[in-house]
Amino acid sequence: PQLADEDFYLVDLIGFVAIDEKGEKIGEIVDIMENPANDIFIIKDGDNEHLIPIVDEFVRLFDFENKRVTFNVIEGLLNNQ
Repeated sequence: PQLADEDFYLVDLIGFVAIDEKGEKIGEIVDIMENPANDIFIIKDGDNEHLIPIVDEFVRLFDFENKRVTFNVIEGLLNNQ
C-alpha cells in the first residue's frame, strides 16, 4: 500500500550499510527476521552474521540518502565483541 512521506517498510532497508555511532562499518543489512517480541536485522560482515533487534535502544538513525542505518553498539551486541 501507499505510504506517507516519512513512512517506510523494513524490507526497504535491505542492502543498506550498517554503521556504529563512530561511523565504522558493521556490515550490510541482508534480511529482516520477524519475531513476536520485535523484528531483528540480519547483518552480514563477510562470514560473520549479526542479529540486532529493531528497538530504539540500538537503532539510532535511518539515512535513506546515503543508504545507511546507524546503531548504538553496546558490549556483546555483535558476535565478535
